[in-house]
Amino acid sequence: MTVMKKVFVSLLLFLLISLSISIFLVEWEYDFVTMEGRMYQVTEERLPEIDIEASIGQVTAIANQTDNYQENISNRYPIGTTYYKISRVPVEDAISIKDNGSYLKAIYQKSVFFYWKNLFPYVIPIIFLGVLIVLYRFRVNIKKAYLNSLS
Repeated sequence: MTVMKKVFVSLLLFLLISLSISIFLVEWEYDFVTMEGRMYQVTEERLPEIDIEASIGQVTAIANQTDNYQENISNRYPIGTTYYKISRVPVEDAISIKDNGSYLKAIYQKSVFFYWKNLFPYVIPIIFLGVLIVLYRFRVNIKKAYLNSLS
């Protein structure tokens, strides 16, 4: 194997391993919901109805240990559980969910790595670097062929 192939294979393996590890980092020690690539821990804090604004989404799938945690999922709440915006609180910090007639606060914990919008900033530089490497190798091969044809 050439050096370039070894580097490419190493980078590819590193990327695959880092992506697979992030799946297993999902914590099941608390109830959670996800929305647009963000994971929220559902607390026992009840919010008054006056603090609740418009509906911003709902649970669309139930999480299990093999999911890739995209879109709106939960490990406890059933499909159809509604998410609400909390007055004077950015959605990036906390949301509310409706459970058995009361509104529970869900606090932002972390970004879900496998959400496609979260992957975008990582994938584009890798693709760009790969294209640069391929173009450089192509240029070197053409230059070698040209120099060999002169001799």
